[in-house]
Amino acid sequence: RARQQVSFVSRVSHELKTPLTNMTLYAKLLREELDGRQEAGRRYADVISNEGQRLSRLIQNILTFTHSTKIHVQPVDLGDLITRIVRAFTPSFQAKGMFIEMHLAEKVVIMSDVDRLTQIIGNFLSNAEKYAASGKKVDLSMKVSPEYVDIQVRDYGRGIPEKEIKMVFQPFYRVRSSVTEGVSGTGIGLTIAGQLAETLGGEIRVSHPDPGICFTLRLRRDTDEPVLKAEQQV
Repeated sequence: RARQQVSFVSRVSHELKTPLTNMTLYAKLLREELDGRQEAGRRYADVISNEGQRLSRLIQNILTFTHSTKIHVQPVDLGDLITRIVRAFTPSFQAKGMFIEMHLAEKVVIMSDVDRLTQIIGNFLSNAEKYAASGKKVDLSMKVSPEYVDIQVRDYGRGIPEKEIKMVFQPFYRVRSSVTEGVSGTGIGLTIAGQLAETLGGEIRVSHPDPGICFTLRLRRDTDEPVLKAEQQV
């Protein structure tokens, strides 16, 4: 059954890519047309564009789950990347009365893949937005040691039962509670995040602050290139 689900979401995702690309393009054209004239119209166009980009990331997540993709290693300024990711999520957080508080360390540059890092951190923030809106706030911090960099996303919601923590990394698994009731999701976001972290030579850790939950992406600093499994190399 899981194999059929994977095949289905892959086909649907491919079908969605073309109309979504057109929608995003026309939102940008509309934004340029309204530039300097209609403030409200520009804001609406920005929302359409931002939501389109978020949907594009979701589709890419699904396609990454079903297909191996080439890794692009380059120097990545983590503070700059995190700031750009937070900027992209800010409008949707504000719409729910939430805010993201950043705690960034000194300038840290590592060799990694920007798109994969963006997908992982974006998944953490997306989950916080969907399931922890009651907490009103999310802390995004970066902690540095000689060997590792930890990127942490901590929310102040109801958290996840400890017995279900390992289960959330399984494909299509979703925690059943009043928090997830009526919230849409594919159930593969954390599965993908875990797989991507492994390809980067890192790992995802989960802790239980009170209140909320904290997801940590741990990346090694003393490696020149991420570790790719043989079947993921292109």
